[in-house]
Amino acid sequence: MSSAHVFSPVSILDTDLYKFTMQQAVLHHFPDVQATYRFTNRDKTRLFSRQSIERFRTAVSQFTDLALTPDELAWLKQTCPFLTSSYLSYLSSYRFKPEQVRITFVPTTADGLFGNVEIEAFGPWIETILWEVPLMATLSECFFSFVDTDWNYDNQERE
Repeated sequence: MSSAHVFSPVSILDTDLYKFTMQQAVLHHFPDVQATYRFTNRDKTRLFSRQSIERFRTAVSQFTDLALTPDELAWLKQTCPFLTSSYLSYLSSYRFKPEQVRITFVPTTADGLFGNVEIEAFGPWIETILWEVPLMATLSECFFSFVDTDWNYDNQERE
């Protein structure tokens, strides 16, 4: 696989519906609560390369470009009538803030080229709640572009 591409989501809708319904609940009931999300790598035998984490940082810095488009807003209004107008207004103005994410590469090999990653998203819960899915998707893309590269799209079904 080519490692030149910096993956980042193409739409703010590239997440789970659950995140939007939870964000709506937070907006209406807990708008001032602060939160911290931490990534836990459960497989300590899979190490990240320093290069993959640098690419991950670059991708996360580009999340500021994600915004709900007018077409996406219209689609949400039609498809998800349970999302309130006040929430959709909030989501329309929402922008990711990369400064809310702390990414630390922790080398574990003698040469310092491979190690673990620590990721924290912190800030108002109403904002940080949307970080999980795009962060994990982007981290996965970086891992499979720079570390575990022995794969291809053969036998993948297209819909």
